[in-house]
Amino acid sequence: HTVRLDRNRIWCDAWELLALSGSDDLSDLDEAAELYKGGFLDGLHINKESFETWRQLERTRLQRVAVGVMQRCGERHLDAGHGPRAVAACEKLVALSPLDEAPQRLLLRALARFHGRQAALNHAEGLVETIAREFGCEPEAA
Repeated sequence: HTVRLDRNRIWCDAWELLALSGSDDLSDLDEAAELYKGGFLDGLHINKESFETWRQLERTRLQRVAVGVMQRCGERHLDAGHGPRAVAACEKLVALSPLDEAPQRLLLRALARFHGRQAALNHAEGLVETIAREFGCEPEAA
């Protein structure tokens, strides 16, 4: 059986996230960032392999979209000098992709600019500890 939802009758956060993610308008990107709350259909368990495969594919796709949205929000807010919004977007980005270097660098830039050098250094120290714990090595010098 196939189930389809009528998009004209039902509002869906995932659909809205996808629609807003294609915008260049910063307020649309902020709205898209607020929509992403975590893994797609977390907490729903249906004992059917085809459903679980589809759900995992959708979860991965939506997380990639959210990462792109957070990256753009962080960069745009940083460039515009919107301190709290830049830091918040970068923190969300890092939470989605904690071991990815680009989001970490963006967060470090935002922290240094809006919270001071010490805040960035404190975060960097935590990052060094995480890299050592996860990979058994130290990060390369910038």
